Amino acid sequence: MDLEIAEIKNAISKLTESHTQLSIDIQKLARAESIAQREIENRILGLENKIQEIKTNSAKVAAVLWVVPFAITLAIGLVSLLSKA
Repeated sequence: MDLEIAEIKNAISKLTESHTQLSIDIQKLARAESIAQREIENRILGLENKIQEIKTNSAKVAAVLWVVPFAITLAIGLVSLLSKA
């Protein structure tokens, strides 16, 4: 009987240790998940910023591609007018 009680106490002690270790592991995983989530959010924000930068640069290029031919045409017209004068 005493042996059975000792075995039960030992089993309870091992279960308590396992429970404590599981609690510690869960806390570590929760912290790691939080860190990973923040890192993912930061990367997404960085990608959104890059996309916005690309859109801005594309708009600038489009403006230049529209303005340059217009400016060239205007310059040719002015040279033509000046040469006739």
